[in-house]
Amino acid sequence: NIAQLKKQWQADIIPAEASEQLAKDIDEFIKFRREVVRLARESTIDAVKEWGWNEANLQNREALNVSLNKVAAEYETLVKKRMAVAATMGNRVLKVIYWSVGFVVAALLAGLVIVQRGFAHPVVELKASMMALASGNRDAPIHGTDRNDEIGDMARTLVEFKTAFENEETRRLQEKDDQ
Repeated sequence: NIAQLKKQWQADIIPAEASEQLAKDIDEFIKFRREVVRLARESTIDAVKEWGWNEANLQNREALNVSLNKVAAEYETLVKKRMAVAATMGNRVLKVIYWSVGFVVAALLAGLVIVQRGFAHPVVELKASMMALASGNRDAPIHGTDRNDEIGDMARTLVEFKTAFENEETRRLQEKDDQ
């Protein structure tokens, strides 16, 4: 319905001047159409043609087309501006996403380094000490005894095993010498 479209345009973001002119042209067109319908019901087709196809009514329709084209151009400009704003906002959002992903990756890498240095490397050193002791190397250093965590507890326990093993070995050698 043209009248409903007119209300939407007036409520939308069309410059007041273009909206007012369009509203006037639409009102004139509605009057013209109503008169055409009235004449069609009450008179002959020839009377409708004679009234509808005169210079004044042709100018009315032409003015409506000019107003519609002007509003369409205004909308096109408005859409282009809003698309530019949306593109700018989209670029900003992408930058935030890229920086966020970069931050998360950096945090993960930092976490991996911390885990590797704080946990994995000491466990590997402790394992090497255990393997050396198991292969008979009593002089192998036991790393991590200065730590105040579970790895330090394991390293100190390994020192106790080493000491107990050395004490047992010394006792056997003494028994052997005593015999």
